Amino acid sequence: MANQGGAAAAQIPTSFGHELRACLRCRLVKTYDQFRESGCENCPFFQMEDDHERVVDCTTPNFTGIISVMDPTKSWAARWLRIGITFFFALMITISSTVRI
Repeated sequence: MANQGGAAAAQIPTSFGHELRACLRCRLVKTYDQFRESGCENCPFFQMEDDHERVVDCTTPNFTGIISVMDPTKSWAARWLRIGITFFFALMITISSTVRI
């Protein structure tokens, strides 16, 4: 999927239940299965594709809040969070557990 600027969009979570996880570095929110299938679009160096341990180590299910942005150039929320990327995404607001990497 590409947006108006031609950049690829991050996957939109296919479910909003307990299987959601957030990338510990960039806060991108997707399901466990989505991280395992395609990794994190913002952090390809984590190499989560087809690696259960990497998905568990590099993501967390313990976060509070979620924000979705469809057009970062026009979004007050993206400006408030100082997000300057140009694709669609869902981000968590805060991590609510201790992080171990």
